[in-house]
Amino acid sequence: LALRMLGHGRRVGVVQFIKGKWHTGEKDAFAAFGDRVVWHTMGEGFTWETQDLKRDIAAAEAAWAKVLELMADPSISLLVLDELNIALRYDYLDLDTVV
Repeated sequence: LALRMLGHGRRVGVVQFIKGKWHTGEKDAFAAFGDRVVWHTMGEGFTWETQDLKRDIAAAEAAWAKVLELMADPSISLLVLDELNIALRYDYLDLDTVV
């Protein structure tokens, strides 16, 4: 879907809830589209393996704040919420708030 939007000249936003700062192929591929892709890696890695639940929740809440910011941006035609399901599964975010 992101490629479809880009193919139509539209802008795409991506917020990654879990992935950390490591190198990923998808980010490299979308970098070719320049500022037409707004990319935010907000997680700290596989957070269910951590011992700091408060920090994990804070990271998910920061990612959700970024989502709300991008949703309000009229230039973004599609917003990908990568790994949101994991943040919800581990109760890092309130389901009712997200819905």
